[in-house]
Amino acid sequence: MENVTHGLIGISVGESAAQLYAARTGKSPKTVRTAFWITSGIANNLPDLDILYSGFLSGKMGYLLHHRGHSHTIGMALPIGFALFLFYQLFLHFFSKTKTQRKEKFFSPKNLWILSLCLLGPIFHLAADFLNSYGIHPFWPFSNRWVYGDRVFILEPWLWLVLSMPLFWISETKLARCIFGGIAALSILLVLFSGYVDLMVGLFFSVIAFWLFGVYSKLNSFYRNFGAWLSFGFVILFFTFASGEAKTAITEEIHAQFPSSHVVDISLQPSPANPLCWTFNTVELTPTEYISRNGIFALLPRLFAAAECTEWSGFGQSSPTFTQQPVNGFSKPYLLWKKQFTRPKEELTFLKKENCFASAFFKWSRVPAWEMKRGSLQMLGDLRYDRGGKFSFSKFDQFSTPCPRFVPQWETPLLHAASDF
Repeated sequence: MENVTHGLIGISVGESAAQLYAARTGKSPKTVRTAFWITSGIANNLPDLDILYSGFLSGKMGYLLHHRGHSHTIGMALPIGFALFLFYQLFLHFFSKTKTQRKEKFFSPKNLWILSLCLLGPIFHLAADFLNSYGIHPFWPFSNRWVYGDRVFILEPWLWLVLSMPLFWISETKLARCIFGGIAALSILLVLFSGYVDLMVGLFFSVIAFWLFGVYSKLNSFYRNFGAWLSFGFVILFFTFASGEAKTAITEEIHAQFPSSHVVDISLQPSPANPLCWTFNTVELTPTEYISRNGIFALLPRLFAAAECTEWSGFGQSSPTFTQQPVNGFSKPYLLWKKQFTRPKEELTFLKKENCFASAFFKWSRVPAWEMKRGSLQMLGDLRYDRGGKFSFSKFDQFSTPCPRFVPQWETPLLHAASDF
């Protein structure tokens, strides 16, 4: 997920902790709210510090292999959370304005709550990142395998709305209200005017936003926070249900229409704010070919047929990079085939075993694509992000470096697909 969502989740967790602390101590949540919000918000963004070094490790390849890398694992989440707690203590010691705060015991009841938020924040970060199709490998060093949630878009307006609206009313300062009110307003503007969300969905989203605004204005902080988590859970569960239905239906269609294909994986991504429409990329193997088919799935085709779904195409989109052909299959109201990428399976095996650049790339790529000319690799990329233009961060067309350095031991997503790969 992007960092606004991580921050909103962290601050909402901090608010829950503040209310629990108040219930246990008899004090007002106001006494710890600011400290809990800031600490938890930072902790929930802490694993993304890997962007500070990932790009220095073999350039763009290093970014792909090390972003969402070791800092996005349970083995590292707890140490970096504890490091944040130590930094918090040092900050209080040197910069606190009151003697009481400077002399507060290291493991005082309040500090134990702070420590808990520091340790939980990176774990919540991993859980949120799991929700989309990019992937994480949280169980390193015990497992190097990538796992993918395929549930929500990387920037999901529904999550911005249901988390920021309660925080707007809970906030006690004008600055905080401006921040959370701005996030809620921006979510509405993105849905209405980005061009990637159907107008009917945008209007429904706006109605819900104004309804929530009115409802939360009449509740106290406890019910506002409870409503945030209830709404958050409902959004995640609905997207999860839709994702499962989509994956099942697509798999069944492939088995029915292309019986020679073995379905290795299906990468799913919903349209922003719309769990009824999903873009997908399959990963299939036949005895001789590697195939990836792209299309759109509609959960309720009577309301939104697949052909009517608005598809996210990315910023700076021009045209697909890799040569693809129309899918030789039958589209239905709930499933629209668009294009497919096909290459000899032996090329995939050859690149994995003989080309160190491709071998390193395959440790990250979920839906790899490539172009070869006279046995030489010309271009390499991932079809999840094949949108052309300057924002094709996963595309490589220059291979001047003999071999990428600092390649982690992540398991190749396709490794379990075929014994000879």
